Order: sequence, then structure tokens, then C-alpha cells
Amino acid sequence: MVLAAAAVVSALSGGLYGLGLLPGSGSSGRDAGARPPAASGESPATPGPSAPKARADVPKELVGTWKGTVTTARMGVPAEFEITIKAGRTGEVVGRDKSVLPLLGTDCSGDWKLLSATDRSLVLDTSGGPNPAPGICSNGSSDERFSLNDNGTLHYKSGDAAAGNPEGDLTRIR
Repeated sequence: MVLAAAAVVSALSGGLYGLGLLPGSGSSGRDAGARPPAASGESPATPGPSAPKARADVPKELVGTWKGTVTTARMGVPAEFEITIKAGRTGEVVGRDKSVLPLLGTDCSGDWKLLSATDRSLVLDTSGGPNPAPGICSNGSSDERFSLNDNGTLHYKSGDAAAGNPEGDLTRIR
């Protein structure tokens, strides 16, 4: 239900609902630890980065209100997205997005439950709550991903196909 606003706005303004958009360009800093493969016969001087350690709560670095432009996966329709993430543990509601469709005035905002976390990332679920406007708002997704970029922005990648799988970088506003 998160960003069905982008899909509905696109349907009303250009008949693009359900077509999705090009992936966002939020790769800034996420590959900072990547190294080219060692030449034949050589061993790397240092080991590569280890897998992130799982945790049961929201890291304090991700707590706050984040805002930015996200773009749907196929047609490149941009939309403003805002989410407030609070402290909490796995299984608890730790987020609330602000999703009001400007043309209709429909509020598609919803709660986000923590599924998993590492020190720099979250996977949230928006599919468990009631749909405030069936047929206008999507039913959400259990695969909403947030990862902290090296530059301090938060990369968002949605698994919500009905909302066009929006993706983009968010900046902390408070």
C-alpha cells in the first residue's frame, strides 16, 4: 500500500498504472568494499568484507524520518516518498509511511513491521495491515528493503509489484 500513489498518479496522468519504472540509481557507496578479482596465481592482500551480522532490532543509525524521490521499475514515474522509522524489535511495527495521492486525496499510508535487520539494513513488511482504499492503494509487500549508503542516505527498494516496485535514495529530514 506504500507507493500505490505513484501507480495511481501515473494512471490518472498518463495511463501508466501497472506499468512500473526504471530502477533507481541508488548505488552510491554500496559497492565501496568491492575489489577486483586477484590476478591469476595471486592471493588477495586482505580478505573481502564479511556477511553482515543479523540483529533483532532497528539500528539507531536508521531511526528517523527519511524522504526522497523514488522511481517505479518500468516506466520511470517518480514520486515523493517519506517514511518514519522508529526503534523496535523483529515482529513489531517500526515504521509508518506518508502516502497521500495528490490527485485523489486518498491516504494510502500504512504501518511497516520489522522482518529482519543488520547493522546497515532493514527488511520491512507492509502486507499485514488493512488496505485503506482497495483498488486504489496496493496491498503492500513483505519485501521492503532499506540499506544505509556510505554517504548517509538510505536506499529504498520495494518488492511491491502492484505499486510498480519503486526504488530510490532517501535523505534524513529529522
